[in-house]
Amino acid sequence: MDDHGYELPERLVTDERVRDLNSKKIAASDVGTTLPGITEENQLQFLLELCEAYSDGKLELDKVLVAISAAGLKGDISTDLAHAIWLCSQKAGSKHEQLGELVAECIKKGKLTRKVVLELEEMELMAHSGVVGNVEIIRKKERQAYTSMYFKQDKFNLLREENEGYGKLLTALLSGGELQQQHLPALRNEIKSLIGAFKLDPNRVCDLVLEAAARDAAGCRVWLQLMPMFNKDAPMQVCVDGVGHYTYSSAAAGTPSVCNILCTHVLRQGWLQLMPVFVKDAPMQVRSCGSVFCLQ
Repeated sequence: MDDHGYELPERLVTDERVRDLNSKKIAASDVGTTLPGITEENQLQFLLELCEAYSDGKLELDKVLVAISAAGLKGDISTDLAHAIWLCSQKAGSKHEQLGELVAECIKKGKLTRKVVLELEEMELMAHSGVVGNVEIIRKKERQAYTSMYFKQDKFNLLREENEGYGKLLTALLSGGELQQQHLPALRNEIKSLIGAFKLDPNRVCDLVLEAAARDAAGCRVWLQLMPMFNKDAPMQVCVDGVGHYTYSSAAAGTPSVCNILCTHVLRQGWLQLMPVFVKDAPMQVRSCGSVFCLQ
């Protein structure tokens, strides 16, 4: 029992076994197990005690591998061995250089894989084992990847836009009346050309295309065939923000019917999903524009 009253399991790597391993009384054998009592259930405990004995200077490095072979451990022990080494490295006074040598030797003998070490071990330990090179370079790349994954925002530089492009875009969107299917390829190419030539923000262009679709009730479905040009979340964002704008700025008047019709078509064609809208919008906003989500 320990100081807190917990019953500890019986030690597997006793002082006697450590002496026998160092004096070569226990050796690995191809015939059978020479270190009995090690099972799959207590494998992690055995590996942890082995690593502790090595870390404390009681067991020689090569004898750790002898003990693993003598115990007759079956299957892949990489994960348990990596966990055991990591736990040893967390102890006060542990020597990372010494544990790094153990990691390097285990990889060399096939007891550990480089992949498992990269996944589970500390950076300093990997550096001392030779798995990674310069720690500072690795940490810099790690910070860059973390920043890119969690903090990078895809924003468009509005200062690069040329306002002339929006004039030409509005002319292309509003000058043809009801949009016909045969005119769709030409309009798509023109929109792409204007975005590229005048460096227009694609999300703002998507907003204008949806505005044109809302004004053309008869050709609304044809307009929505232009949506694959844009980010898959852009149509939903535009619709949700539009409904929210009408809800909060003119609650008494309600959402205009053209907006409701547009949202209905966007929802039918799969560009708008209900769950993100209900998560994003406040309950009052969703209730006030309930007609948007009624597919009649």
